[in-house]
Amino acid sequence: KLFPDKAITQEEYLRLLASGIYGKYYHNYTEEELYDSLIREKIITEEERNPSSQITREESFVYIIRMANLEKVAKIENIYKIEYIDKTEISPEKIGYCAILSGFNIIGGSNGKIRPKNNLTRGEAIVILYRYLLNI
Repeated sequence: KLFPDKAITQEEYLRLLASGIYGKYYHNYTEEELYDSLIREKIITEEERNPSSQITREESFVYIIRMANLEKVAKIENIYKIEYIDKTEISPEKIGYCAILSGFNIIGGSNGKIRPKNNLTRGEAIVILYRYLLNI
């Protein structure tokens, strides 16, 4: 079952993105194989590794930007404009990630809010992947 309103774990999110974006059979990988591969590809660091943790929306932005090979651009400071009402809740080092994904219409807010600190749901993760595949 999908359970779209359930928070997604880091491992589930990374497995979903990697399978969808890279087209490999990451769903067949063991946890160790998945993380070894994604650490080697610089999608996640060893320090960030926390498979069973629920990830926030802004953490999810980082992983997908890395998969798109846009992290260097996302890290440029003071060039991004964000219109969300709750933009001050976005961690300063993650503003570029949010702005790029918003610009590509991969993520969107609800009622003017992006809710960066909220846990990402399974349904939201699928929408992010779908929009990424359509737009990048």
